[in-house]
Amino acid sequence: MNITAAIPPDWSDHSWQPLVLPTRIVPARYTTRPEWSSDGESMWMRLSKFSLLNRLSLHALASLVAVRADETCCAGVDLRRADRFVSSRLCSLLEIAEAAALDGFCLPSGHPALAWAATELRYCPRCLERGFHAAWFQWRFIERCPVHGSRLRGGCHKCAAAIPYTLNSNLAKHPLACAYCGTPWVPGLNRPAGRCVPANGRLARIFKRWQIHVADAMMAVAAMPFPPRAPVTGRFAPQSAADIEIRMLCRARCIQLLNRLYEVPPPSLAELTDRCSVKLAMVHQGRIVPSPDEDWETGVIAWARDDWPHFDDDFLEYEQVLKHVGCDLFGDIRRIAPMYLFVPNRCDAIVAHTQDLSADQATALGWSISWYGFSRTCAAEHEPCMPAVGLTGWLAHAPHRPAEFPPDRWREQMFAWLAQDLARSACAWARIMRFMRAREKYLFHALLVRPAELARLHPPFQGGTQSFALEKNFKNSKQ
Repeated sequence: MNITAAIPPDWSDHSWQPLVLPTRIVPARYTTRPEWSSDGESMWMRLSKFSLLNRLSLHALASLVAVRADETCCAGVDLRRADRFVSSRLCSLLEIAEAAALDGFCLPSGHPALAWAATELRYCPRCLERGFHAAWFQWRFIERCPVHGSRLRGGCHKCAAAIPYTLNSNLAKHPLACAYCGTPWVPGLNRPAGRCVPANGRLARIFKRWQIHVADAMMAVAAMPFPPRAPVTGRFAPQSAADIEIRMLCRARCIQLLNRLYEVPPPSLAELTDRCSVKLAMVHQGRIVPSPDEDWETGVIAWARDDWPHFDDDFLEYEQVLKHVGCDLFGDIRRIAPMYLFVPNRCDAIVAHTQDLSADQATALGWSISWYGFSRTCAAEHEPCMPAVGLTGWLAHAPHRPAEFPPDRWREQMFAWLAQDLARSACAWARIMRFMRAREKYLFHALLVRPAELARLHPPFQGGTQSFALEKNFKNSKQ
């Protein structure tokens, strides 16, 4: 048998060329796991999970998302405000929508109201253990977790070390763990093949309701629809710190009481006005025993005009409409509030048990506080008081009269708008009282239904008269 040895190829032959594949620069990819996060989750929690999965250095992490990466060299990048981060990069990196990214911050930009948001992490221990934290937990007027009922706390639960609410070295080097004692805060993630189960169902709905309620309240403080003007130059001037502090005190107190009393906040005025179109004829007559005619037909002014010289006869006409519509809706509302003056409440809110007050009386009391103000509603009979505070807010935010529109016709149009909003607010208070009655506690606060918000719902006048079914009744009420 002839065996022919294979002749090895001539390696010196240059005809053979190695196969060279084309190369291209591939951008770096990161592990995100968006399915581990819940709607309304704070940016601190989202970035902590991202840092845990990718183990980036602080500079590398800040370069990906922050506007200025060099801020991490000082105190860190503030996670309370969205303008310190590039929104498009956050959305792309974390694979979330822009709205979800904005929900992860307390406010869109820097504002004096941020003084009410803690610079250290405030959390619910049970929520943090399952890998959830909401940005609205940072507001100091939120005292407890609405789901678990536990009081929000700060610092490591083992060594009590402070946890800065910033993008800093601790978040990069020790994500979701204490930088001092090493205690893991989310045990489900700090183990092999660990994972995080997001909040869903009832928990997710409760967190979403609170997130929307707190965001709407804070945005109303941060964004003024009509910026004030400087009296000397006439130019737009920024809000003064004192004005913001006063507005924040009132809103913080209202949300604090809601957080103490209810698992979810009551429906907002925007939700209630979208659901129904209200007319005065829809309100049932005789639900509260009406007072005699002389109780509301007298022309006595409840406040001393000498003490309030800027309130002229035009304001008295609007207040007369308010008085007549209130009597048509509820009867004599002056006899409801004084019964509860002995209850130890603050000067801006009343908390009452549902057994002490019927739903109709509660609706009348809330409506009166919205339009007349807390002090006038709760004042004793024949005691001097102040003009209707809610009415002044409504007039301040109502549309301006066009120059070509006659003042008399405009006044009639304003009366019609006022009557419509008075009925709308009564419907809104009735719905809110129904919500509170099911939870056995009434909370009466003027911010629950603000007349100024109702006035803003009217679009700028475009000409022509808008007809309302009740306009004739309001003309007669002024006579």
